[in-house]
Amino acid sequence: MPHLHLIGAGGIGVSAIGRYYKHLGWTVSGSDSSESEITRDLVREGFDIHIGHRAENLPENTELLVHTEGIFIAEAGIAHGGASRLNVELALAQSRGIKIRSYPQALGDITNSTHQVAVAGSHGKSSTTSLLGVMLANSSIGGSTIVGTKLQQFWGKNLWIDERSDWFAIEACEYKRHFLEYTPFITVITNIDVDHLDYYKDEADYLTAFVSLVQQTKYAVVLSALDAGCVKLFDQLPASEKQRLKWHWVTMDEYTEVSTGISTSIPHLHLKVPGEHLRLDANLAYTVGALVGMAHEERIRGLEAYGGSWRRSEIVGTTIHGNLVMSDYGHHPSELKPTFAAIKQQYPDRELVVIFQPHQAARTRALLADFAISFVDVDQVIIPNIYLSRDTEADIAYMTVDRLVNAILPHQKNVRNAGDISHAIEIVLQLDAMNHEKYVFLIQGAGSVDEIRYAIPVKP
Repeated sequence: MPHLHLIGAGGIGVSAIGRYYKHLGWTVSGSDSSESEITRDLVREGFDIHIGHRAENLPENTELLVHTEGIFIAEAGIAHGGASRLNVELALAQSRGIKIRSYPQALGDITNSTHQVAVAGSHGKSSTTSLLGVMLANSSIGGSTIVGTKLQQFWGKNLWIDERSDWFAIEACEYKRHFLEYTPFITVITNIDVDHLDYYKDEADYLTAFVSLVQQTKYAVVLSALDAGCVKLFDQLPASEKQRLKWHWVTMDEYTEVSTGISTSIPHLHLKVPGEHLRLDANLAYTVGALVGMAHEERIRGLEAYGGSWRRSEIVGTTIHGNLVMSDYGHHPSELKPTFAAIKQQYPDRELVVIFQPHQAARTRALLADFAISFVDVDQVIIPNIYLSRDTEADIAYMTVDRLVNAILPHQKNVRNAGDISHAIEIVLQLDAMNHEKYVFLIQGAGSVDEIRYAIPVKP
């Protein structure tokens, strides 16, 4: 029986690769630097998961090793920006001649031979892929999905395998041009809003990555007509690319095929999850459904069945004092405002308290002016710390929580530096105890901030 080993098994992407191979009959082991909700899930599912990276974690019969991109970050106390050394399990696999693939490479290996639908964009990738995946799974056409979140409809997992169909929806991340490992049949672009400036030189460089993805696409591109970045992308393409592919512009009410100029109305979908941004994501998925030949009724039924996903405006539960706790993964300024607006619209009689953990000192520094105005419409902001990842010493020294708080203060007076996660928890528990049925506590960010959910007693 072939064996797969995972490094970074608790990653939302790497864990999906493990589940896929386990479905194929492989035995799977893995390791991660710390325990998490995902590693605990994998253990319950029968995976051999180790906490901490050690040579003895790598079984002798390993044929394939799949690793997260983060394993080259320094181990054992080496500071960010300093010298790093190779992960011990990866080094041992290299010495044994084991086949080694990064997560995006492994995802390409699985899906490039299928009718792959790659969902790209700066924001909304997970939600759009989730909507698309649920729609495919609930249709007569069918389709598999690997997505960067967990779905109720996928039994709380990030993977759905449909052996009756070769359609395969994936979430395609642009960081370091990782999505160029894929050769999509259909590419979906939700938006293009410059990010990852620790890697990309500037907005123009960022845009070239999406141009390259389009050039690798085989059949069609579906994109938002409401996004300036998508419009820039289309304008930059040579006429040959515009003619080679089927292009579909999507709005809140219709989609238009560029080659014919024909517009098709999209019905108002009664989605279970609020927000205009999610409605546009659903419209993108609805358009893909038309391209794959799915009946109109099946598209509506599938999209309206979508019940939300893990850490995307997820309702965690209600405290014993009647305050609502929610969690959201968004960490870019363009993601924050639509999320806050949707929650305020859904709960107009409650105050919104956001526990926001910035993701990366470099991103926070580069987008500081945008972060400063992102919290205007909320009632309180609590910032525990900045989650550091791939940051230089210069970025860490410059981009402190106090600097971020001072930037936000002219626009939002109720903002404070909590110091760390534990103190943020204390603040939330105090507010909860003193004010019954008053708040929505929103845990916001892509780092360790979501651990707060386990420190607040809630009823599902």
